[in-house]
Order: sequence, then C-alpha cells, then structure tokens
Amino acid sequence: MERASARRLCVLMLAAVCTACSCARHTRPDPAAEVGPDEIEVKVLSVGLDDFTQAHFVMLGSADHQHQLPILVGDREADAIMRALQGIQLERPFTHDLMKAIIQANGERVDCISISDLRDEVYYATIYMNGGKTKIDSRPSDAIALATNLGAPIFVASKLFENQAPPAIGARSAPRTVTALGITVEELTPPLAQYFHASRGVLIADLDASAAKNGIERGDIITQVGVQAVGSPAEFAREANLQPGSTVVLRVSHDGAEHNVSFAR
Repeated sequence: MERASARRLCVLMLAAVCTACSCARHTRPDPAAEVGPDEIEVKVLSVGLDDFTQAHFVMLGSADHQHQLPILVGDREADAIMRALQGIQLERPFTHDLMKAIIQANGERVDCISISDLRDEVYYATIYMNGGKTKIDSRPSDAIALATNLGAPIFVASKLFENQAPPAIGARSAPRTVTALGITVEELTPPLAQYFHASRGVLIADLDASAAKNGIERGDIITQVGVQAVGSPAEFAREANLQPGSTVVLRVSHDGAEHNVSFAR
C-alpha cells in the first residue's frame, strides 16, 4: 500500500514538472499588449529625498528623456528599490524579497506594472501577472519595488505626465546619489549598512574606468575625503570639490578593511 502510494506520488510529481516545463516553453506575451495604448514605458532613474515632506520619492523616466514623473514612496520601499537596482541580497528577506520569493516559488510571473491614474493626489497602479490573466490593484510604491526586484517593465499613463504638480517634488529634493571624481555614491541606508557591515560613510554605486584603476570597486564604502568624515552623498561631493591640490585622498573600506586611495584630479 505504501509502495503504491509512493509510486503514485512520484507520477504526480513528474507530471507537475512536465507541465511546468511545457508552460515555460510558451512565448512570453508582449507586456505592452496588456496595458493601454496611451502608456509609456519608463525606468527608475533615481531615488531621492524630498526636503519639504522628508519623504522618499522615485523618479521615473522614459528612455527618450522626454517624460519624467516623481512618485513618493515609503522608506522601506525606497530601500527595496535601491537594493534591487544594486543587486544586493540581504541575509534575511524583507517584505518585497518575500513577495518575490512567493511569486517565483509558485511558478507565477509578473509581466509588467502600470501606473494608470491619479485621483485626489493619490496614484493608482496595477500589477499584471501570468499573461494578463491576473490583475492586482496596488500602491505604486509596492508595484515599483516588486517590478524592480523581478526585472518587470514599468508603464505610466501618458496623461499623468501632463500634470505639472508632481515634478515639484523632484525640484526641491536632495538626490540620494551624486557623482564626483568619476565615482557615483549613494546614501548608506540601515539595510545597506547591515549588508556591508559598515556603520558610516557612503556606498560606491558605480564608477568610471579611470576611477576603477585606482583599486576601488562597486560596493566599497568611502568613509573620509582627506581628513573629513563623510556621511551623505552631498558631503562627499562637497569635500571632493573643496580638497586643495591636484590629489584627493579617500579613505575606503573594502570587506571591513580600510585603506587610503589617492585620486589625481
């Protein structure tokens, strides 16, 4: 009896695997076909902090740079989006990491998300899944975080770009990333600090070829510029520009070990 049950279980498991493989071979539908004709595909350009509201925002923009739209998001959503953009995996999953894991574990997929409406100063978004068979109402912040984690396209209704009020957010906001000396740094948020085992400084998010030749890399932490400690992207940019002479010395932490790196202007 037990052997028969075991054989039956094996057959069912094999059938499930075959079905999954068959589904995986199907051509993925064009995400643009699932949204309205007046929607524009966008990317996350940056994550910033609005000085007036002290809230984080995500700046969305089209590939042709003709359309930009800032949307306020919560602190956790901002962290989730930044980690996804940098490809950072935490030791323990946060909420959006858990959402991603559940979707993937159940063989589901997110085709795209659409930010389609603005009512009473509140944006509305829809998550499209499984070839448009499933549509889920969502806050834009959660939808953007999920799409960024899964690499799904993001669409925005063209009518939302005609509203001139939201861009004022970005106009009075301090960026969370800056570039100086060929190095792009970002704010060391608590989750990033935990991941990189650092308590202070700014995180190197990107760098050009000349900066890479100096022995630093993406994921390193800059703690000082000259003799000045830096704790934000703005401080890094200011100190990098104020340093006298033709050489700037950075204090860099790599895997917990600190060393000095000299940069020629």
